[in-house]
Amino acid sequence: MSKLTALIEQDEESGFFIAICPALKGCVSQGATEEEAIANLKKAIVGWLAVQNDRATKEAKQVAAQANHKPKELAFAFSI
Repeated sequence: MSKLTALIEQDEESGFFIAICPALKGCVSQGATEEEAIANLKKAIVGWLAVQNDRATKEAKQVAAQANHKPKELAFAFSI
């Protein structure tokens, strides 16, 4: 199982907790409590990974098509 680091800090003005996953550029969330911020960040990480997977898959298919290759597509599940 891989682990990601999260950074959490409380915004002084709003009181909300801001959660950031530094390994995933732009992956940020927030919540009224630390627990809510962490739960929201986990959802943001899943979304971030899904978007990156879609982008990479499209790019790989374009490259394969240009080379007249038809790669076998497999899927697998993971948990966070």
